[in-house]
Amino acid sequence: MQIHSVLAATLKNRRLKLQLTLKDITDGVCSISYASKIENNSIVADSNIMRLLFEKVNIDYDDLLSVEQTNELPKCLKCYLFLQFDAIAEMYHNLDDKYFFARNSLLKIIYYLSIRNFDDAVVELKTLEEVKNTLSNFELFLLILLTVEYNILNKKYRSAQRFSDLLYDYDLENQDLEMLYSQQRFLIAVNLRDYQHIYDYYLHLKSIGYPLKNQFYINILFLESFAENEAVLEAFDNMELDYIPEEYYQDFYYSKSIILLRLHKYIDVIKLITEKNYTDVRFVALLGYAVLMIKNKDRNVDEMDQYIENFMDYYQKMEYDNYDSLHLGFVRLMKMEIENESKESIFDYLKNYLLIEEETFQHRLYSFYYAFRYLQMLGERSRYKDAYLFTINNPKLVSFIKEFE
Repeated sequence: MQIHSVLAATLKNRRLKLQLTLKDITDGVCSISYASKIENNSIVADSNIMRLLFEKVNIDYDDLLSVEQTNELPKCLKCYLFLQFDAIAEMYHNLDDKYFFARNSLLKIIYYLSIRNFDDAVVELKTLEEVKNTLSNFELFLLILLTVEYNILNKKYRSAQRFSDLLYDYDLENQDLEMLYSQQRFLIAVNLRDYQHIYDYYLHLKSIGYPLKNQFYINILFLESFAENEAVLEAFDNMELDYIPEEYYQDFYYSKSIILLRLHKYIDVIKLITEKNYTDVRFVALLGYAVLMIKNKDRNVDEMDQYIENFMDYYQKMEYDNYDSLHLGFVRLMKMEIENESKESIFDYLKNYLLIEEETFQHRLYSFYYAFRYLQMLGERSRYKDAYLFTINNPKLVSFIKEFE
C-alpha cells in the first residue's frame, strides 16, 4: 500500500474531526487546491509540506511515520470468509489506535459485523465515507462490500443490491474480495427470489474455491429456493443424517421449515419447531404462519386449540433483539390473524406499517405474503383500482402470490 494514500486518509480524517477547513490548514503552507489534491490522493506531496500540514492538525509527522505499517486487513478479510471470528477479535484487540488509519477502520468494521455490533459498524462506515477519495482500490472495494454486508445482515436486501451494483463492472483484483462479492450477490438473490441469479452465483461460488464449511450454507439456501417437491426434503434429510456444521445448525432447520411451509406441510413445521424448542423470533414467526394456515384451511382440526396454544406460548417466551423488527412485524401479524382481530385493524397494520417496512427490510417469505394478503383484503373491499396499481408498482412481489392461495 502506498504510504501517501495512508497519510492522506489520516490527514483528512483529523482535519474533519477538528472541524477545520482546507483554508485553515493551508495558510502559510500551500494552496488550497494543492492540499485538496493531497487529500484526494491525486498527488504525492513533498514531505516538508506534509509535515507542516500535519502540524496544523496537531499530529507529529515523524511520530506518525514511526508507527508500524503492518497491514492485517487482507488476513482479516480471509478470516471473515472462513468464519474465524476469534482470529478477527485478536486482530481487533491488537490494533494501535493512536492515529487514524483507513485499514484499521475497515478491520474494525469486519470485527463489529462479526459480533453483530451494528451501531459501531455504522460509525466506522460513516467515517470512511468521508475519506473514501483517499482509499486504495482494495480499501474502496472492501468499504463498499462491507456496506453491502451490513445491509444484508440487517435484512435490507434491496439496499444491499444497490450498493453491490456499484461493483458490477469492476475487476476486484483480489480473490477474497471476489468471493465476498459473489457470496453477497447469492444471498441477495435468494432473499429477493431472483432465481436466475441464485443459480448463476451458486455455480460461480462452487467454482472459485469457496470455503467448504460455507458451501453447506449456500447448498441449503439453494435447495430451499427451488423447493417444489418432496425431492428437496429428501436431500435435506440426507444432509441431516450426514453432518450439519455447528455454525449453521439453526439455519439448516430454518430453511427446512420454509421448505415445509412451501410444500404445505404445516403440521410438520409445528412439530419441528416445538420438538427442538426454538424460541428465536424467526422460528416463532414460521410457527405462527403454520398455525394460521391450518386455521384458515380447516378450523375443525382436532388439535387446532393445541396448535394455537403452542403459538401463544412461544409468542410469550420468544427471544429477539433490537434488530429483529422484520420478524417481530410478521409475528404480530400472525398473532392478530390467529386471535381474529378486526379485519380493519389487520388491514391498517398491513398497509401503514408492514408494507412500509417492507420497502426497507425484505424477507423471502414475509414480503410475498404481505403482497398476497394486501391484495386479498383490497379485493374483499372491492378496491380493484388500488389492487391494480399495487400490482403494477410491485410486479416482483405479486409474482409469487399463487403459492399462498
